Amino acid sequence: MGEDHLRLIETRRPTTAILSLVQGPTSFEREQINELIISQHGDEIESLKEKIEEKNEEISRLHKAMKELEDKNKRLDIALKTRIEEITKLKSRISKLETEKKGLEDKLRNVEGKLDRVEREVEELDKAKLAQEEENINLREHLEIVSGEMESVKQDLEKTRSENQMLKREVKDLQDTHQKLLLPVKEGRPMLAPPPISPDLQASLRLGELSRQLQAKMYAYVLPQSYTPIANYKVKTIRRDVERLPKTEEEKQTARQKWEELQKKLSWNDMYEEAMKLLQENRNVDAHPRITVKLLQEAAEVMETKGNLKGWLTRECVDVLIDMWKQLQFPE
Repeated sequence: MGEDHLRLIETRRPTTAILSLVQGPTSFEREQINELIISQHGDEIESLKEKIEEKNEEISRLHKAMKELEDKNKRLDIALKTRIEEITKLKSRISKLETEKKGLEDKLRNVEGKLDRVEREVEELDKAKLAQEEENINLREHLEIVSGEMESVKQDLEKTRSENQMLKREVKDLQDTHQKLLLPVKEGRPMLAPPPISPDLQASLRLGELSRQLQAKMYAYVLPQSYTPIANYKVKTIRRDVERLPKTEEEKQTARQKWEELQKKLSWNDMYEEAMKLLQENRNVDAHPRITVKLLQEAAEVMETKGNLKGWLTRECVDVLIDMWKQLQFPE
């Protein structure tokens, strides 16, 4: 192959030159062609090798980075699972807290409702306290008035007692005289009629007997097994014996019930007890005259006319006691 042919090859594109050589160059030509190709493309090859090396390094770095990312992704997956578990737990806790919150809100509403009721009750109690204080003031004023009346009644009672003592002495003297006149007299002297007793004294004796019989009948109603007609009973005796005389708790309860029942039946209050005390203090303790409703009403009329029914011992109170005596009519 001549130089012209080689120059022609060199001026052609490398691929064209290679094809020409393939068509039938000699080994020498092929060597020259190879050397020429190598010479022409050596730099390019080196450049490509460098680029390939760079790519390999970059690929290595990317593989390393990818591995690090995978590791990081695994760690993130683990962290994510942990976070999901924590979120699940937190959601469960939130649900539980919501339930507890609802229960607390219900309790709060109940407490607020109770507080409102308590406040209303306190307000009502304050009003009741104020009303009670006003009532206490009225009661104190009434008590002062009653105390003044009681003092007046005590003075009148003391005066009445003194008068009654004088009357009792007069009655006793008259009775002694009467007894002497009733004795058989020698020489056939006739017996004289007994001297008359004053109406007010008779009234006092009869109403005093009302008080005695009424309290005895009350005692017989409450404690029939313990009643005896020879005893002198008082209302305080009933209250005492109801608690002391019954032997068993059942008997005591029965006596209490009968006492309560009798007080309700008679609409009993302390005024009547005080009135009976006054009646008995004004009577002759040795006399037990026969009494009837008519005689008792006449006696009350006499006592009222004389002005002896005062304080606790009013005409109305005496009429109630007569009615009680009438209600309890049974053999003593």
